[in-house]
Amino acid sequence: MKRIGIVPVSKGAGAGFITAMLATELAAITGAGGEEITVVELGRGNLFDQLCADRWFRVRQMVSYWNCLHGEGYVERIMNPRCGVNWLLRTPDDRSKAEADGAEQHWPEFVLERGRAVKLLYSLPGDVAFVDFSSVDEGDLLYLLEDMDQIVAVVDPMPSKLLEGYEMIHRLKLWKKPVVWTVNRWTDEISGKDLRKILGPDRHAVMLPEVPRGILYQGEYAGVGFMEQQKIRRLMAPGMEEIIKRLKL
Repeated sequence: MKRIGIVPVSKGAGAGFITAMLATELAAITGAGGEEITVVELGRGNLFDQLCADRWFRVRQMVSYWNCLHGEGYVERIMNPRCGVNWLLRTPDDRSKAEADGAEQHWPEFVLERGRAVKLLYSLPGDVAFVDFSSVDEGDLLYLLEDMDQIVAVVDPMPSKLLEGYEMIHRLKLWKKPVVWTVNRWTDEISGKDLRKILGPDRHAVMLPEVPRGILYQGEYAGVGFMEQQKIRRLMAPGMEEIIKRLKL
């Protein structure tokens, strides 16, 4: 199992989006059948809603890794296949159960305890796992990154976001394992001079174009997840292929 952490260096950098796009692009390239590639959402994300996953499982519910970790099954046996990927996401059922049991006492802020998170990481099915670290607290993030083989660091080029993520960028620069630096929502109108100063001249980031918001809105209103929209797939394919190449997958 190769574990790849997708790490946002600031809030809202788009780590969840890139996680889903990377996994589906790798599945398309390799012809995976949903058993080899896994996506797991560790933080308090909302990929389930963004991907319109409720329409994937009309006959049966998505199997919840959260419930499995809390005594209702085995993570390594979970199969939620779609587009060649096995999806382990936070589900609405998880949220409702947390509220019913008293989230403030048992599952504070719907956060996965470190011990269970480590157990999850070493129980994931498949050969390659993309781990979405969106909204994971910094202390837990730095602790769990030790269990990753590689990292994709997701940078938002907005100056205020670069300032917000300045400390995290420098922490990741010191990480001893390979880091693929990725700049999300890049446009030609942005000057890259200051960005290069922050990342360093020897770190050649993969530049990913900004997806027009209208396309994203249209897809969600139609109940189609962004990684199933051909316009978005074509727009993001060159960047995704470059990241996959750098990850040596």
